[in-house]
Amino acid sequence: MYYGEKGIFSYRENYCEQLDGTECTSKTVAEFGEKLNLNAKTVAVGYEDGSVKHYAYALAAGLSENGYGVFLPDDTPLAVFMHCVNILRADCGIFIHSGKLLKISLWDGMGMPVENFDFRNEECALTPSRFNAPSITSFPSLEQIYLNTLRCPPLKATVSCANRRIRRLWEMIFPHEGDIILQVSADGMNVTVYSENFGFINKDRLIMMYAYILLKKGENVALPEDFHFIAEEIAEKLGGNSKVIRNDRELLREQRFTYDMLYLASQLVCNNIQKLNEDIPQFYTAKREISAECENFGDDTVRQENGRICIKRSGKNRLTLIAEAYDTETASELCNNYQFPPNVRN
Repeated sequence: MYYGEKGIFSYRENYCEQLDGTECTSKTVAEFGEKLNLNAKTVAVGYEDGSVKHYAYALAAGLSENGYGVFLPDDTPLAVFMHCVNILRADCGIFIHSGKLLKISLWDGMGMPVENFDFRNEECALTPSRFNAPSITSFPSLEQIYLNTLRCPPLKATVSCANRRIRRLWEMIFPHEGDIILQVSADGMNVTVYSENFGFINKDRLIMMYAYILLKKGENVALPEDFHFIAEEIAEKLGGNSKVIRNDRELLREQRFTYDMLYLASQLVCNNIQKLNEDIPQFYTAKREISAECENFGDDTVRQENGRICIKRSGKNRLTLIAEAYDTETASELCNNYQFPPNVRN
């Protein structure tokens, strides 16, 4: 959800991002922390790499001045940080992403994206409960703690990633090269699997594969609200009492496979990926960003006979169209049909 702009930031549901053409300093970030109103006593502050370390320290100082107890681990990949917010017993987590423009995201005590929180509102309804003695406690890297939670033996697959640190992390679980190639994004939050036997398999299909494994075991499966509708159809065809539950945050956290790509890959490599790929029907998602006058537009989902279209406000005069269908042509057609939805036309 897009909330709007204030100062140098554009605000979404669980993150804010620096506006292009603005200047951001450590003082700006410290002041941001001094004003931030959270329903928390303790906050874990993570940062992606050394390029944003000064922002993390400034934010920690501002939060401490604001009355929070701050846990400040060394630079940490986002997936590791998300999983370790709970291990640190922090009430919530704030992560600073690396990049040309500053991005700050907010995570709850389970390491899940915070819902319905507007960063802009300094007098928000959440009532803070602070430490009497605010503090900053530093921690070494969380990576070994995270790796210990995976609880799996060394596995065989070839890891490809432009980020050497992420690649080294994955190679701790996949130390031996194999026929399966794991192509990991630079932030570690996306993975594609490739093999000469079955070609490329994207992240959504990998998630559906593991959901399929759990459904066949008779377990309920938690999936994000915007995951493809094919999941319910597969669960229905399997029969039994297992079902798909949308946006159950505790179960999402417990099952882990929808947001932790290293965990997902480690579970799938232990199974017959080619057979899983054959068992699951084809499904496709098309995504498109469009310009539109949409100041009063709310998110909407429309289900049709041949698919589903989700329309979300993603920025100032910007909409994101997400079309789900059984084939690429239909998904693209759905996007074209809703390029200019009636309720946002001039």
